[in-house]
Amino acid sequence: DLVRDEPAGRGGASDDEPKLRRAELEQLLRSRASLGPGFQVSVSRADQLAAFERRDRAASDTGRRILLGTDDFELRFRRDLTADVRVLAVGQDARGPAIQVLFVYPVADQAVVRRLTGFEFSTRLRLVAWDSVGRLAFVVDTVAATVVPTLPQQDMRLHGRIGLPLDPGVYRLSLALEGSNGEGMLAEDQTVTVESHQRGLATSDLVVSGDAGGVSWRVPSGDVLTVSPVALFTRNSSAQLYLEVRGLTPVDSVRVRAFVRPVTAESGSAPAKWKPLDGAEKWNLAALAPTSVPELMRIRLPIGLAKLKSGRYEVELVMVDGANRTLRRQSGFVIQ
Repeated sequence: DLVRDEPAGRGGASDDEPKLRRAELEQLLRSRASLGPGFQVSVSRADQLAAFERRDRAASDTGRRILLGTDDFELRFRRDLTADVRVLAVGQDARGPAIQVLFVYPVADQAVVRRLTGFEFSTRLRLVAWDSVGRLAFVVDTVAATVVPTLPQQDMRLHGRIGLPLDPGVYRLSLALEGSNGEGMLAEDQTVTVESHQRGLATSDLVVSGDAGGVSWRVPSGDVLTVSPVALFTRNSSAQLYLEVRGLTPVDSVRVRAFVRPVTAESGSAPAKWKPLDGAEKWNLAALAPTSVPELMRIRLPIGLAKLKSGRYEVELVMVDGANRTLRRQSGFVIQ
């Protein structure tokens, strides 16, 4: 049975828990005392226990950085996980710039825990980022809990999102995704640019969101977007473009257009021509924000898909401000 209930009282800790923890740790240390001086310590007092846990945690962190930050160890999984993964540089909040790791994979044979709020699936993410000169910049090994209100059918797919803070810069990312039963996948290395929002004109990545399936993401402005790494829509879908911008001149002087073109499948063929995207001519930034542009402006603009045929598309958003500075950001989506 892959569905298990959350144990009663899981969130509460008894008064005897620290004593039990020290007793168990003392027994473990005695069994490993012959392995080295690091295990020949006393944890009978609370301060000794805390000091040992700090040293052990620091050693674990160091080992994890070495393990995840080198190419000498090939990560293997019991079975392959068929997943789509995409990383977007978007979602800045009070902590600073961020990236969003979007993923989707089949729920078949995944373990699920029944919670009060729904059904919880666990996904492990391991990610390493190197900066533009090849130095190790960021390492994360975390487990994300995705809760869905109803138990999905076995032929359905699970959408998830993991947000991570990341300083401005250009990074090469290596990441691995792992399901709850040992299935995993190594994604192809990706390059992501996190722009500095401290001065000048800067934007996030362009996000195509809509109502055609994905994971709900409440952006810092309070708006809720539905996002997916595959950006799959129908012609009847409701869709929007989302972008974070800093440094624009007053909104009433900003001109915004969007263009779309099909992605050609033939190798070496010339790209298709850009055409205006339906709905863009109705955009009015002055109606979306005050005339005095905030330090970080979050733009959410509706687009029309009804006139597009089935296939893959690129979309380009073009913004020109009052100082005649031009910003271009591209993304992609699929019409089924």
